[in-house]
Amino acid sequence: MKQICLSAVCAVLTATVVCFGQNRLSAEALLYAGAFRLPDYTPYEHGWYWGGTAFTFYPHGDASGPEDGYPGSLFGTGHAWNMFVSEISIPAPVVSEGKDISELPRAETLQPFTDVRQNLFVDGSGNDLFYEIIRAGIAYLPAQGTQTTGKLHMAWGQHYQEEQQDPSHMWCETDLSNPQPAGPWYCGGYTNYVTCDYMFEIPRAWADQYAPGYRLATGRFRDGLWGGRGPAVLAMKPRQTDSPTEGDTVRTVIPLMLYGTQIPGNQHLHIEDYMRMNGFKEADEWVGGAWVTGDAGSALLLAGTKGIGDCWYGLPDGTVWEEPYPQDPLNQRGWWCAEFSARIYFFDEGHLGRAAQGQMEPWQVQPYDSLDISQYLFGLHTEQQKHQIGSICYDRERNRLFVAEFLADEDKPVIHVWTIDDETGISCRAGATPSSMQLPGNYPNPFNSRTCVLFTADSPGTAELTVCDEAGREVKRSRLYASVPGTHRFLIDMSGMPTGIYLYTVRTQMRRETGRMVLIR
Repeated sequence: MKQICLSAVCAVLTATVVCFGQNRLSAEALLYAGAFRLPDYTPYEHGWYWGGTAFTFYPHGDASGPEDGYPGSLFGTGHAWNMFVSEISIPAPVVSEGKDISELPRAETLQPFTDVRQNLFVDGSGNDLFYEIIRAGIAYLPAQGTQTTGKLHMAWGQHYQEEQQDPSHMWCETDLSNPQPAGPWYCGGYTNYVTCDYMFEIPRAWADQYAPGYRLATGRFRDGLWGGRGPAVLAMKPRQTDSPTEGDTVRTVIPLMLYGTQIPGNQHLHIEDYMRMNGFKEADEWVGGAWVTGDAGSALLLAGTKGIGDCWYGLPDGTVWEEPYPQDPLNQRGWWCAEFSARIYFFDEGHLGRAAQGQMEPWQVQPYDSLDISQYLFGLHTEQQKHQIGSICYDRERNRLFVAEFLADEDKPVIHVWTIDDETGISCRAGATPSSMQLPGNYPNPFNSRTCVLFTADSPGTAELTVCDEAGREVKRSRLYASVPGTHRFLIDMSGMPTGIYLYTVRTQMRRETGRMVLIR
């Protein structure tokens, strides 16, 4: 039987099924809308090949484009050797049930790739500061203060940096034919290992309440514990004029999420075991962020490739890197896990506000929900595949989330699109939990199209769900990783399935839970 894609898969990352806060966005509100391809471009080293590290949505882009319901454009970085910036259109995405890349529409180039850094980031000898495994973030921010134009704000760094801090931030104009780059700036007194990868806009309403003027978020996750036991997010106060003051080289920042402490002059964060994000693995790769708002709820979202199961430093076959050191002919040494999956984690904006105001330590901010999006990817081939997804960005006006998948279209990324459903999103607000929610079980039951299957995990591990019709034929299968013990859930979309009774089974390492669900049209 042909497999039908789930609309979403969500895991509650708390020990009980309790929703805190009045307006949390639920993972089940993200509905998959499809994907599109990026333009072909020459020369190779300036195009989209091996790109997708940084994207931002631009609401004023592609003003003369087709009326297909997808106005605006994306600015993004291309090939990892150079990280030039280009602007592309957003075609209406297509869902390819068979994962056929040729079925996807292709975006068009609106502005060609441009070196927007120019000579901002060079040392005293004129050498580029960033050349080894470059990190980059980009975020469009409307005009601030007395500015006459909105800016493309960018962050730059690299995998290994000897100094405690290098200049890392800049801005430029959206007209790439005349970018007028300004900077470079330092990010507070924080090491580059927590400041210069992803960037995104902070909603004005949140900033006005908790941190006036702090409209940009910047952050990074550096493996090896150098950047802490989880991804960092810092709120940044951008300049309010078109012409930064000469000598003004430091942007003021506030840590919102930081799983360690910054010791002045130290390249690495100081960490303690209790300063960790729930489910943290050294092999995690957090590479994108967005702050979602709307009627469905609000949340700070962080996306990346999440390590699952056993974790070690060495080779992917389980070999640990210790004396006598093993041979590594394929240069695969690094942090590995038994498997990896593409994940989006959800963080409560109220907790971030408390951290901004010093009422909560930044390492106490924890995810409350997650979404496994591996099932939608085109280039996923093995369970141990790293670097599955890259940057994410957000269309605030239309509640759309864009997620880049690395190397999905040969050497180019593919852009996946999710819409945020207002009606589904409110199901996790305080007081909205159905009184009929029992364990084990599913709710609602009977249901019309979607239902949540609840299960209990005694320890962290992978859970697998199968749904069969009354004849015993499998109609759905999905997996997720329960990062902490307690109650979790699968969201099941049965759209297109006939009315009837269906049987489901959830298997974890310690439990096997079964039940019946009734679909009524």
